[in-house]
Amino acid sequence: MNFRRIAIEPVSGNLGAIIKGVDLATLDDETFTEIHQAWLKYSVIFFRKQKLRPLQQIDFAKRFGEIHFHPYMQGLDDHPEILEIIKEPGDEYTFGAVWHTDQMFNPEPAKATMLYAHEVPTSGGDTQFSNQYLAYETLSEPMKGVLENLKTFNVGDGFRRGVGKVNRKDRYASNPKMQAKIESQEMYLQNLFIL
Repeated sequence: MNFRRIAIEPVSGNLGAIIKGVDLATLDDETFTEIHQAWLKYSVIFFRKQKLRPLQQIDFAKRFGEIHFHPYMQGLDDHPEILEIIKEPGDEYTFGAVWHTDQMFNPEPAKATMLYAHEVPTSGGDTQFSNQYLAYETLSEPMKGVLENLKTFNVGDGFRRGVGKVNRKDRYASNPKMQAKIESQEMYLQNLFIL
């Protein structure tokens, strides 16, 4: 697809792009169509220097589909769709610090996650991404065959108690190891953890 309304700057050879020349607070449908196509092509998209109020952030997120409400965390009082992730200097626990794929403990995992950073540290605090489409594509055909019928057992909040200490009250889902991204029909691998 040729992008006429947005400027694209790829950030690596295998995923991610910075989208320039847009104001997400005042987005028209044609520009969103190009943003959506860029997301399908690059998997991870970044927007710099945006100023969004909560309702504008929610409106932008809804363009991608239904918003998922996190079962273990409460959103903002006035905007429950938005979760605040705050780490104070003395905090020992870091939310999301282990390698993971968001919401895999749900029978229908969220298809995307939107992060809007208000304040980031000068070092550390990185969010890292991997291209699971490329991970699948580079597998040998015999390995793809091995993974074809495997399922992962994904547990929500139980991981904090440790391996083997999950109970029936935990939210969990068993999902195919390989799934197709609904909109592009490309195959991808879920988190690469097998116990």
